[in-house]
Formats: sequence, C-alpha cells, structure tokens
Amino acid sequence: MDNRDGKLLPNINVNVSILTAHEDNALTVSREAMHQEDHVHFVYQIVDGKLKRVNVETSVFNLTRIQVAKGLDDGAEVALGSTNGAPLQPGAAVRVAQPSY
Repeated sequence: MDNRDGKLLPNINVNVSILTAHEDNALTVSREAMHQEDHVHFVYQIVDGKLKRVNVETSVFNLTRIQVAKGLDDGAEVALGSTNGAPLQPGAAVRVAQPSY
C-alpha cells in the first residue's frame, strides 16, 4: 500500500470491504436453509405442507446468503429449521411460522 503522503498511521484499525463477485437478480437462500451430504448441496422445500429434499447447485455466497444456480424455482418456500430442535426429514409435515416484525 502506497503511503508516501503519510496519511496511513501505524497501529490504526480500519474496516475494508472487498467485492469479489456480484450477481444481478440472483436467487439466494439463507445459509441456514442449505444442507450438505456427501458433497451434495440440498434444501428442504415445503410442498403441500411437507418437506421435500431438493438437490441444488450453488454459486457465490456471503456470510448469510448462498446463491442457488440450479434446482430451485424463484418463490419456492424452504425450511430453515424446526422450532423444537428436531432434525429436518423428507416427508415430515410442517407448519410455516410467520415471522413477527
């Protein structure tokens, strides 16, 4: 880093953001919704009140979101987790809890 003008002082903390990728109109899901087994990524989609395992291909991601490049349609509802701590299972009946704002 060029500091010929001396404006960068030693032992001073800075915050830096580096953009490494950008996708317009990307379909993303919460990282909490993404699962992996044997190097295969999948989500649990909610279909007719039951969980359906759907394999997906992922792309770019950040700390909170993952882009789904293939395998999931825009507007699909996916499960984030259970309210009782039980693991999600294909075919399990679910009730969608609406967030309270």
